Amino acid sequence: ALRLYSTSLLRVILRSNPVAFGSWGLSLLISQLHDSDQTVLIEAVSVLDEALEDRRLVSLFYKQWESVTSIKNKNSFLSKIFHLASARISSIPFHHVPHDDKHLLMLREELAYWDSTFNAEYVTLIETKLFSAYSGGPLLTDDYFERRKSTSSASKSKTKKPTTYISSHIYRQLCLHYDGFRLLRSESRLEKYAIELRQHRTNCVSLNEARVIKEALWALAHTASTEYGYSWFMEKDLLPDFLRFAEECQNLSVRGTAFYALSLIAQTPDGAISLKDYGWETYRVRSHSVSPSAAYTDTCQNAERRISKGATTPSPRKSISLQVTPPGPSTTNNLSDNKTKIGTNEPVPADVVPITRYNP
Repeated sequence: ALRLYSTSLLRVILRSNPVAFGSWGLSLLISQLHDSDQTVLIEAVSVLDEALEDRRLVSLFYKQWESVTSIKNKNSFLSKIFHLASARISSIPFHHVPHDDKHLLMLREELAYWDSTFNAEYVTLIETKLFSAYSGGPLLTDDYFERRKSTSSASKSKTKKPTTYISSHIYRQLCLHYDGFRLLRSESRLEKYAIELRQHRTNCVSLNEARVIKEALWALAHTASTEYGYSWFMEKDLLPDFLRFAEECQNLSVRGTAFYALSLIAQTPDGAISLKDYGWETYRVRSHSVSPSAAYTDTCQNAERRISKGATTPSPRKSISLQVTPPGPSTTNNLSDNKTKIGTNEPVPADVVPITRYNP
């Protein structure tokens, strides 16, 4: 209990002064990744993920990378954490890294692993996190990422449902700098995902087909949530395909993934305006003030990508809620008259928190 409290306290210190925390706090969090207690380990991973939203801390984290590599083959849970952390360090511009040839080789190997294996595992990872947020059940002891058990009917105590954030994706992180974007276009499955998404029907019924579509939706949406990636995304004219799955797909799991993917795209002002042209609305709800450190998040324009229910307790890191609403019948009829309104015409500030909401 004391170790868990101490790990949770690190989150409070992180939010109060991220720069000072980076000089000593990251090493403590990395050491906690070897803790034998499940709850301490999960809390350490959560705090570390929040810390790495600050791009200044990513560079400090990379300096301790040798300490992180030891968790790669420890167990299934830590292996996933390792690959998510590898995605984070790919956001560092190549010329900012000493021995950049070695660094580039490591990123190429990691990108190849994501394309061959981890992009598919990423889909399961996100859906498991979503399931846990909605069910609130305890983690199974034999598998950290196995679906959670439903809360026992005998237990009448109310449990707080956790807030769920989208995990980092290597496509998004590479698109945060131009050299990374070039690497992504030349050596990844990015172009193939675009082709696959266009070819698939919305009435997908097989599990394998649904998985392939979800994999493409997440990868392309993460790419489109950045400046370089969005320009490429619009050149390929992929937004109508995203809307096709969000509006017409008979597989509700795929349809929900498309909604979340649209929220990622709507983080950018241009993405929100593009959705307006198709009769969708994006609007922001201000909640409370932002700390000065909020501007130093991974793209310096959007701190987090929230995918849980809108009714959860807000984090001190957030002040803006971005919601995406599909067009209703009246909106669709008036689309040609451009009567659909968008809630903002100004640039999206640092803490945009995308939430999807469906109004039938």
